[in-house]
Amino acid sequence: MTIEQNPLLRADIADHWRDRNPFDAAREQPGSVYRDKEGRRTLRFEIAGRGYFLKLHQGIGWKEIVKNLLQGRLPVVGATNEYLAIRALEAAQIDTLSVAAFGRRGINPATQLSFLVTDELTAVETLEDFCARWIHQPPTFALKAKLIERVAGIARVMHRAGINHRDFYLCHFLLQNDPLQNDSSSIAAANLAVRKLYLMDLHRAQIRARVPRRWLIKDLGGLYYSALDIGLTQRDIFRFVRHYTQRPLRVALRHDSGFWAAVRERARRIYVRDHHREPQSAAWALPLSFLAAFSAGARKLPDTALLPLIVDKKKISFKTAAVLRLLPRKRVVLKGSLENCPVVIKLFARNASSARHIRRERAGYERVAAANISCPALLGHFVTPCGRFEGIVYEFIAGASELSLCWPKFDLTKKRRILQSIMQTMLTLHRAGIYQSDIHADNFMLQDERLYLLDLGSIKLTDAALPFNASIINLGALIAQFDTRERALFDTAIDWYVAQRGWQKNDVLQKALRKAIDRAWQVRKRDYLNKALRDCSLTVYKQSFGAVQAFRRDWQSDDLARFYRDPDAFMASGTLLKAGNTATVVRATIADRPVVIKRYNIKNWRHAFGRGLRPTRARHSWLYSHLLEIAGIAGLQPVALLERRCGPLRSTAYFISAWIDAPDLLATGQQRALSDDELQALKTLLEEMSLCRISHGDFKANNLLLRAGRIALIDLDAMREHCTESGWRRAFKRDLGRLLRNWPENNAVFNQVKYLISTAQPGSNDALDRLRK
Repeated sequence: MTIEQNPLLRADIADHWRDRNPFDAAREQPGSVYRDKEGRRTLRFEIAGRGYFLKLHQGIGWKEIVKNLLQGRLPVVGATNEYLAIRALEAAQIDTLSVAAFGRRGINPATQLSFLVTDELTAVETLEDFCARWIHQPPTFALKAKLIERVAGIARVMHRAGINHRDFYLCHFLLQNDPLQNDSSSIAAANLAVRKLYLMDLHRAQIRARVPRRWLIKDLGGLYYSALDIGLTQRDIFRFVRHYTQRPLRVALRHDSGFWAAVRERARRIYVRDHHREPQSAAWALPLSFLAAFSAGARKLPDTALLPLIVDKKKISFKTAAVLRLLPRKRVVLKGSLENCPVVIKLFARNASSARHIRRERAGYERVAAANISCPALLGHFVTPCGRFEGIVYEFIAGASELSLCWPKFDLTKKRRILQSIMQTMLTLHRAGIYQSDIHADNFMLQDERLYLLDLGSIKLTDAALPFNASIINLGALIAQFDTRERALFDTAIDWYVAQRGWQKNDVLQKALRKAIDRAWQVRKRDYLNKALRDCSLTVYKQSFGAVQAFRRDWQSDDLARFYRDPDAFMASGTLLKAGNTATVVRATIADRPVVIKRYNIKNWRHAFGRGLRPTRARHSWLYSHLLEIAGIAGLQPVALLERRCGPLRSTAYFISAWIDAPDLLATGQQRALSDDELQALKTLLEEMSLCRISHGDFKANNLLLRAGRIALIDLDAMREHCTESGWRRAFKRDLGRLLRNWPENNAVFNQVKYLISTAQPGSNDALDRLRK
């Protein structure tokens, strides 16, 4: 006999459904409905004053099955899974729900009918509710320790029985009230050993001969996440590990450090996803060491820590003062002191790759020092006592700062002097057959006006002086790291370099250099825009079946989390600036900073069909605001992006940028003529757009804001970067024409702007074309 033919009915249910088909009776059973969604209905009903819960599965349809499969999840198509999981837990002697009835009919998973009836659990509360009181009403040590031991024991027995829960959170544990006390809120440990602890909500559980590692991590990570904000401590987490593994803590952490680091990272990802911030509880605070946190992928390491190192077979404590660079799990650069001597160390996770990096650092240092180029002295090599990390120690240059940090403070005269020094360094490197494969401004430290070369691990070596093509490519890579406005400052230094190499400055050299700069710029731009759409030090990026979220890490806050939970409600609390059919704009506040939120609306089904497979305008604005940022063009400061999706289909989207408190060019021009500084700012903007081959697409004067001696671009929906010169020239002419139409022909500002752009038309021999050449 199969279950389909003979449903399992306990006597009380069989008597209640007497003379009726059990499947029809289950479908028609009245009661209080708790859930009715996705083909599953959960209700409570009573028989003779006794409570029951019925879960009725009536088929979820192929659409839901396919959606789950595309998300990499096995769909729950009936009550069979939960029934088998209950029986498996009973066999493992874990308290769970009691089955009163079960039935299944049909083979087609999209239309299968099944039901499960369980007894109602009374005089119980979830561990989530029970433990939530601990913040204000701390439990006794005995109660907390015993409860941790029991939860760890249930997890251990369940996993060893080949069962993984898939929704293993505190809210799915039900604790029986203390039978000796009527007050269920009591935190006394009395009689805890005889109080039952039920595990429920098993409809997604899986049963195997052995639970795979990834599902163990998922279960324990979910449990850890749900316990982060109930007042646990680091010792409590260690206590759970010891009871779960049934091994001494030192042994468990030493042999399974990778496993527990993965559990911790799983809990962190869930917490950040739900709360949009890092965990702050005592249960999270440094349960692993500084080095373990680094190898676990933490993006923020404590600035102060003592690290034991072995340098030249001598054990020394390194006291960290600041984290200078961090590549999670791979490399970290720390400023600190060894025996009161200020140093900088590069620490690598020890593997074949780390050994290669250290060899490169040593070889690069030796060649650079031999060429008499200033660089920090290499003081030695170290390993950590655990043997999992190694690195090198460099001298710390007191009073020096990174060139990229102090560069904006310099005037033009000093910038030219510094560039001349850089070019002298480049000349010495190239003559010695040396070049940096990853050259940029951060590779130079400046002490007064003395340059020090850094990042010696990226040094590439040749046997002779660097040839023409390689030298030009390396120079182009350096120049491309600077803003488009500042690249012209290299002219004198380049002329000097060319003369020192004995080359002729002709069209061939200039064309090769322009090509090298353009290629390096394209690589730099692509890498930066990729960072805007991936999880990295700059951006937090999340993508799911229903949404895409991206925001700048320095804007992470509770306000931003509220926006992502309900963006429309968040916008409703702001000040409306524009209410259009396709876009709604409001001003709001995030982390006490004013922002502008622009929602791109879907008008109707035709509009939705037309926009569904195209990149959203919010994403377009997000990327182009980053492009303006890296190009050094004043514009919107990107804050966050949100796209509503259904798989690959896009829908409503949101773009948040920082509020720019500045008047626009249109309002200023309506009140008075533009000043010489304002006209120069407009000319500078046109030059920058020309150098980057960018057109705005909606170049109205009210999209140009006057701020701090520059003009900032807003409303980037139609902005475009052009691949060809001819395409850019046509679009740029349209932009200039649109700008002129803001004022009547007899207006003074019209004449000022007309005169300015009359010499800026593409094709004329003006400053724009000279800069492009």
